[in-house]
Amino acid sequence: MTRAPVGALATLAVQTIIIALAILEPSVVPAALAGLAVTVFLVGLHLRRTPALTGTALRVLLPTALLMTAVSLAATVVPAELPWLPVAAPVAIIVLYAGVVSPLRQRHLSRTPIPTPPNF
Repeated sequence: MTRAPVGALATLAVQTIIIALAILEPSVVPAALAGLAVTVFLVGLHLRRTPALTGTALRVLLPTALLMTAVSLAATVVPAELPWLPVAAPVAIIVLYAGVVSPLRQRHLSRTPIPTPPNF
Protein backbone atom coordinates (compact mmCIF):
# COMPACT_ATOMS: atom_id res chain seq x y z
CA MET A 1 0.00 0.00 0.00
CA THR A 2 1.48 3.34 -1.02
CA ARG A 3 1.23 6.45 1.10
CA ALA A 4 -0.36 9.59 -0.35
CA PRO A 5 1.88 12.65 -0.39
CA VAL A 6 1.19 15.16 2.36
CA GLY A 7 0.63 17.96 -0.16
CA ALA A 8 -2.17 16.02 -1.85
CA LEU A 9 -3.85 15.35 1.49
CA ALA A 10 -3.51 19.02 2.44
CA THR A 11 -5.10 20.06 -0.84
CA LEU A 12 -7.93 17.60 -0.27
CA ALA A 13 -8.46 18.93 3.27
CA VAL A 14 -8.60 22.55 2.10
CA GLN A 15 -10.98 21.69 -0.74
CA THR A 16 -13.20 19.78 1.69
CA ILE A 17 -13.46 22.84 3.93
CA ILE A 18 -14.28 25.06 0.94
CA ILE A 19 -16.99 22.65 -0.22
CA ALA A 20 -18.41 22.38 3.30
CA LEU A 21 -18.56 26.18 3.57
CA ALA A 22 -20.30 26.40 0.20
CA ILE A 23 -22.88 23.73 1.03
CA LEU A 24 -23.60 24.66 4.65
CA GLU A 25 -23.55 28.46 4.16
CA PRO A 26 -22.44 29.25 7.72
CA SER A 27 -22.41 32.71 9.23
CA VAL A 28 -19.40 34.96 8.77
CA VAL A 29 -17.57 34.12 12.01
CA PRO A 30 -17.34 30.32 11.49
CA ALA A 31 -16.32 30.87 7.85
CA ALA A 32 -13.58 33.31 8.88
CA LEU A 33 -12.34 30.94 11.59
CA ALA A 34 -12.30 28.08 9.08
CA GLY A 35 -10.23 30.22 6.73
CA LEU A 36 -7.84 31.07 9.56
CA ALA A 37 -7.57 27.39 10.50
CA VAL A 38 -6.78 26.44 6.91
CA THR A 39 -4.13 29.16 6.76
CA VAL A 40 -2.49 27.99 9.98
CA PHE A 41 -2.67 24.38 8.76
CA LEU A 42 -0.95 25.17 5.46
CA VAL A 43 1.71 27.35 7.13
CA GLY A 44 2.40 24.55 9.60
CA LEU A 45 2.64 22.06 6.76
CA HIS A 46 5.21 24.16 4.94
CA LEU A 47 7.15 24.85 8.13
CA ARG A 48 7.55 21.12 8.58
CA ARG A 49 9.36 21.03 5.25
CA THR A 50 11.41 24.22 5.80
CA PRO A 51 12.21 24.57 9.51
CA ALA A 52 14.51 27.53 8.80
CA LEU A 53 11.40 29.69 8.25
CA THR A 54 9.85 28.92 11.63
CA GLY A 55 10.90 32.19 13.27
CA THR A 56 9.76 34.26 10.30
CA ALA A 57 6.42 32.50 10.16
CA LEU A 58 5.72 32.98 13.83
CA ARG A 59 6.70 36.65 13.72
CA VAL A 60 5.15 37.63 10.38
CA LEU A 61 2.81 35.12 8.74
CA LEU A 62 0.61 34.07 11.64
CA PRO A 63 0.01 37.58 13.07
CA THR A 64 -0.76 38.72 9.54
CA ALA A 65 -3.28 35.91 9.15
CA LEU A 66 -4.90 36.90 12.44
CA LEU A 67 -4.99 40.55 11.42
CA MET A 68 -6.50 39.82 8.00
CA THR A 69 -9.15 37.61 9.63
CA ALA A 70 -10.02 40.43 12.03
CA VAL A 71 -10.14 42.95 9.16
CA SER A 72 -12.39 40.71 7.09
CA LEU A 73 -14.71 40.23 10.06
CA ALA A 74 -14.76 43.98 10.67
CA ALA A 75 -15.60 44.54 7.00
CA THR A 76 -18.79 42.54 7.43
CA VAL A 77 -19.99 45.04 10.04
CA VAL A 78 -19.98 47.93 7.53
CA PRO A 79 -23.42 48.32 5.97
CA ALA A 80 -23.55 47.21 2.34
CA GLU A 81 -25.74 50.16 1.28
CA LEU A 82 -22.79 52.53 0.96
CA PRO A 83 -22.59 53.44 -2.74
CA TRP A 84 -18.90 54.41 -2.59
CA LEU A 85 -17.74 51.17 -0.94
CA PRO A 86 -16.94 49.26 -4.19
CA VAL A 87 -14.71 52.15 -5.27
CA ALA A 88 -13.01 52.75 -1.92
CA ALA A 89 -12.37 49.12 -0.94
CA PRO A 90 -9.72 48.29 -3.58
CA VAL A 91 -7.91 51.56 -2.92
CA ALA A 92 -7.96 50.91 0.83
CA ILE A 93 -6.61 47.39 0.33
CA ILE A 94 -3.73 48.66 -1.81
CA VAL A 95 -2.88 51.38 0.73
CA LEU A 96 -3.00 48.88 3.62
CA TYR A 97 -0.87 46.39 1.69
CA ALA A 98 1.70 49.06 0.86
CA GLY A 99 1.75 50.14 4.49
CA VAL A 100 2.41 46.60 5.66
CA VAL A 101 4.95 45.68 2.99
CA SER A 102 6.93 48.93 2.97
CA PRO A 103 8.72 48.43 6.33
CA LEU A 104 9.51 44.83 5.42
CA ARG A 105 10.93 45.91 2.06
CA GLN A 106 13.03 48.66 3.62
CA ARG A 107 14.43 46.20 6.16
CA HIS A 108 15.25 43.72 3.37
CA LEU A 109 16.90 46.39 1.24
CA SER A 110 19.02 47.61 4.14
CA ARG A 111 20.43 44.10 4.60
CA THR A 112 21.10 43.53 0.91
CA PRO A 113 24.57 44.76 -0.08
CA ILE A 114 24.70 47.11 -3.04
CA PRO A 115 26.89 45.61 -5.77
CA THR A 116 29.85 47.72 -6.78
CA PRO A 117 30.31 48.38 -10.47
CA PRO A 118 33.31 46.74 -12.12
CA ASN A 119 36.40 48.84 -12.77
CA PHE A 120 37.26 49.16 -16.43
